[in-house]
Amino acid sequence: MQVFGNVATLPERRVSKATGKGYWQFRLAESQRSSPLAEKTGVKSEPCWYTVRSMVDEDPELKLGNFARVTGALKVDSYIGRDGKPASSLLLIAFDVFKYEKHLTSSADDKHVEPAAPKAEAKGQQQLAPKVEPKHQERAPAQLETPERTPEPAQDMVQQELESDWSRLYS
Repeated sequence: MQVFGNVATLPERRVSKATGKGYWQFRLAESQRSSPLAEKTGVKSEPCWYTVRSMVDEDPELKLGNFARVTGALKVDSYIGRDGKPASSLLLIAFDVFKYEKHLTSSADDKHVEPAAPKAEAKGQQQLAPKVEPKHQERAPAQLETPERTPEPAQDMVQQELESDWSRLYS
């Protein structure tokens, strides 16, 4: 499962009691825009909160508010809350955490960074051609009337022979 969201708490390094290996844990808020119909009815979209456990013992180098992509397995973490009542939260066991950044310059080998903003062209330089969208392929119109097929004589003879065999068996 992949989740895209903003980092809500600073990543904290923890150590597993069972295996003694280190992991990083933080909270992530995935917010989605509500549809125009939902906005008219007054329904607001609430963010979905995840507790992310990055099982790679390497600092994810995330700060509050960073936009990140987290890939992993979704689990429900059930526990007894501070008030003594049972509670649960969504836990994302992550094997990949990637931080997205916006840069004004980009390099050809960095595929995950947004492209740089276009620079103003100086006079005398040739400007690039505008982007042209490909044309949609047109399909041939469907035939409204389907011609009726006439049965072939060989098929009629075979069917008559089979019917006559069945009639002999049950007579």
